[in-house]
Amino acid sequence: MNGSLIQPGNLLILITLIGLLGVLSISIRNYTKTSQYRYLVGKLNITSLIVLLTSFILFSYYCVTANPEIFYSYAYGDPNYPWYYAVSTIWAGESGSIYFWTTIIAISIITFEIFQKKRFSQDNQDIIRATASLITIGFLLILLIESPFQTTEEMIPQLYNGIPTEEFNGLSQGFAMSPILLNPWMAIHPPIIFLGYAFFTIPLAITISYGLNETKKWNKTTLVWSRLGWLFLTLGIAIGAYWAYLTLGWGGYWAWDPVESASLLPWLTSTALLHMLWLNNKKGEYKYLSQIFIIITFIAIIFTTFVTRGGLPVEGPHTWGAAVGPIQAILIALILLPLIIGTYLIWKKQKKEE
Repeated sequence: MNGSLIQPGNLLILITLIGLLGVLSISIRNYTKTSQYRYLVGKLNITSLIVLLTSFILFSYYCVTANPEIFYSYAYGDPNYPWYYAVSTIWAGESGSIYFWTTIIAISIITFEIFQKKRFSQDNQDIIRATASLITIGFLLILLIESPFQTTEEMIPQLYNGIPTEEFNGLSQGFAMSPILLNPWMAIHPPIIFLGYAFFTIPLAITISYGLNETKKWNKTTLVWSRLGWLFLTLGIAIGAYWAYLTLGWGGYWAWDPVESASLLPWLTSTALLHMLWLNNKKGEYKYLSQIFIIITFIAIIFTTFVTRGGLPVEGPHTWGAAVGPIQAILIALILLPLIIGTYLIWKKQKKEE
């Protein structure tokens, strides 16, 4: 990151990270020991996430205005883009897409804190906060590694080794977006997909709380977020297929692009999940299996990202290139931790109740 760390946007991301580390540690302490910080931790959680929203607004402003000083907006932006292409530059690259995804997770957590936390006991609130904070921290670490606020002055010498930076002074844009992305559906398809991904964070957090503590009102809140996630995944996949038909010349709506195919996994598991949650709500069935499918759906979502950024030989419109080692490690951790911890907790709870 070098000198870009002092950029206001990166400082705000770092402040959010520190705040959520505080939320994580205090929430764990609240659950394991009696603590007087239960009221304050909710405030700290909301405040930290609002700081993240502020940083994203700043990042969006740089992208829409094609600010040449920030490399991301310099590379993907163009001052002559119409407004919908200018907005699309926010998620045209990997760091921008992760940034948007993380921001929606933050909005989901804030919504839960304000409107839904009272449905759960204090212990369950602590577990949900700790789980959601841990997931968000993982994404924040990716953002700090990717550094969406890295300056053009720092990046140009790295990309064009031996070429003086002065030769690029005065240029208003870099590479701009790929021609296949210059389509109005680009302003709709990616954010809808990431909305679907982000909305499954709260169900996963509720599942972990269910495994650790008695949670009687888990179904209603989980069903709301799962329905939203499924709805946006469905819309995103359908719009993406139509976009591919219009732009990519696949000769149809589907070409089994690796990332496109991987996106079907969370859609299939979330479709099964909705049926289980509905039957659980009506008949009390699939109490444990629905929890497992929440975990599987979240893992499938992270796996889709790993297919794109994990160094696999993927080519096509979804490719951003191989991730550096730390990002691969974070993505693997986001897959393994829910799989191991969540599955173990649900299995243990089932055995105990039986």
